[in-house]
Amino acid sequence: MFRIFLFLIFSCSAGKLIFKKNQKADIAKSDHVEKDLNDKFKVVDSSSTNTTSTQPSYVERQTKVTTKNIKSKNTSNDHSAQNRTSTTTSTTRAMITTTTQAVRVEPVYKTKEPVSYGLWKSFKKDYLYPSEQMSVNISYMGINAASVLIKMRKNLASIGSKETYVFFARAKTASFYKWIYELDDIVESFVDVNEFVPLKYNLVQRESKKDIDHIELYDRDKGMTHFRYKRVTKDGKVTHRKKDKKMPHFSQDFLSVFFFFRGLPLELGKKYVIPITTKGTTWNMLIKPISKVKMNVGKLKNIQAIKLQVFNKYSGDLSKKGAMEFWISDDKYRRFLQVKTDTKIGKVYGTLDKYIIDGTEITQ
Repeated sequence: MFRIFLFLIFSCSAGKLIFKKNQKADIAKSDHVEKDLNDKFKVVDSSSTNTTSTQPSYVERQTKVTTKNIKSKNTSNDHSAQNRTSTTTSTTRAMITTTTQAVRVEPVYKTKEPVSYGLWKSFKKDYLYPSEQMSVNISYMGINAASVLIKMRKNLASIGSKETYVFFARAKTASFYKWIYELDDIVESFVDVNEFVPLKYNLVQRESKKDIDHIELYDRDKGMTHFRYKRVTKDGKVTHRKKDKKMPHFSQDFLSVFFFFRGLPLELGKKYVIPITTKGTTWNMLIKPISKVKMNVGKLKNIQAIKLQVFNKYSGDLSKKGAMEFWISDDKYRRFLQVKTDTKIGKVYGTLDKYIIDGTEITQ
């Protein structure tokens, strides 16, 4: 999510007038990716298979979720009185269940990547909410310049034999700013359910001067990242970039890191260093919880929040741009509340507008 904010912050100051309209897609075009990689990292949506959904709703999750039958409390459909099961059988696919469980981390990485191993072991899935949506307004000088929608898709997807969570974000400039610069960017991240590491990352940028399709394929079994990039400019010039490099087993991408750090202990005074792999390069993000405060954000009044400092680190050096200040709620949701960053054009804020789970807005 940090990357999405940066796209908006820098793009809104570019000062370009013409926007080439393009048909949007949820995933990047893969015509510049080798067939063997496309086949290996093909995404299969569980909703497209002939299986029975066992997805618990948000209402159901307010009761204790076990691997036994769960009686649905959702009265909005004809099956509200039926029992659901979270175990897998020959005719069902395991859907998202997020009890207070930690990720499953192989002990072999305890010696290979001890720092990240410990961090991943401390991560819990308490704050993963299927069908969660956060609408965020981006403002500059008090004017709404753009909006970002961040959500977790309801169903799991499969990449090969691995089940994945699907995280999605879309950033769009506000109508007022379209005469300056227009963008419509989509990001998707497919994250391994067991170890909570991304397997595939798609970025689609449709902007005033360029179309970009950025695909990153993370082969965790071989410890390799495959970066593929295609850019088409307004005048039709096509640029391709390709990089295949070694990477650590534990790393996040620009979108998955937001869902990852919410599941960390986030103790005041502690430092959390999260490896980020993008464009074939791995660098570190440093997150420091610094205080707990009360906030009023939109419809949320006097809500308890954790204030964080977020540094982008590369080769051990703190980013020259300094820290982003970031606030998340200190409750059972740990929802995004606000972000503030300094840019060449001044302070830019991202503020939560709506927080929705299963179509219901949460205002407390």
